[in-house]
This record gives sequence, structure tokens and C-alpha cells, in this order.
Amino acid sequence: MTNYNRWTCEENEYNNLATLFLNTESATIKSLFHYSKFYIIEKTDLMLFGSVWFIFTVLTTGTWIPAGLFLPGIIMGGAVGRLYTLII
Repeated sequence: MTNYNRWTCEENEYNNLATLFLNTESATIKSLFHYSKFYIIEKTDLMLFGSVWFIFTVLTTGTWIPAGLFLPGIIMGGAVGRLYTLII
């Protein structure tokens, strides 16, 4: 199950962006690929999240240290895929 982050929400509520940004990479991937009637991510949140991760990935690609691009690629693909299914 995914870790829902409430951030500044009241009891039994959660924040989409806090759940995506403040979890570990593996928990973020699980929350992107997890479907539930309770867990609905808005289109604007997915666009913002995907854009920020794209910028992070582009910035770390040019560095001289091994930063790893496999998990950020899965995260961006999951965000775009989830956005695509919401648009359909």
C-alpha cells in the first residue's frame, strides 16, 4: 500500500503533491501505479510533478557524478502514463 501524506490536510484527507514529492522514489512509483477510488490524482498535479521531475533529471544528466537515471525515468513515465489515462 502507498504512504499517503496529509501535509496540512485534516483527518482522513491527503495531499496529492505531498504524497508524490515527499515519499521515497519507490513509494512514489507505487503511488503512481496504484489505482484506487480513494486515491485520485488531479491532472494539474501530474503535470506539475512530471515537469519538476523532468527538470531534475535533465539537471542531473549533465553532472560528472553517477546520479542514476533509471528510477527518475520510471517516475516520469508513470506520471505521463497516469496523465494519459486521465485524459482518455
